[in-house]
Amino acid sequence: MKNPAILCLSLMICLTACSSGVSNLNFTELKRVTSPYGTLDAVLIEADEDATVATANQVCLVLHGQKLTSDQLSEANLVADHGQQFDLKWRGNRLLSILYHKARIFQFSNFWQIEPLNPETETVELRLEVLD
Repeated sequence: MKNPAILCLSLMICLTACSSGVSNLNFTELKRVTSPYGTLDAVLIEADEDATVATANQVCLVLHGQKLTSDQLSEANLVADHGQQFDLKWRGNRLLSILYHKARIFQFSNFWQIEPLNPETETVELRLEVLD
């Protein structure tokens, strides 16, 4: 029988490598859409993963013009793979629709807010919309 410590270590490495989110900054920005008031950007990215896993897409919100950081990527509002026809549309200054035809969604949060500002005025609602 194999050494239990080696087996445990191998399992931990495998689980870390197969995480669903983008843990590094290797990505391609596919789309950036500025909110109607010009204060926020919704950003759709595609992770540059190795060929053994499906390509992951993520949606993050950032202040207008801000570059994505690893912290923002780890707190993405949407993480999905096998995505088709992703699009982002602002329906108002505090309402963002994430449109897609098909996807496996691993993580989704329907709100985003700037900390530590007032959540009543600095909260954005996110909605998923499936395209026909």
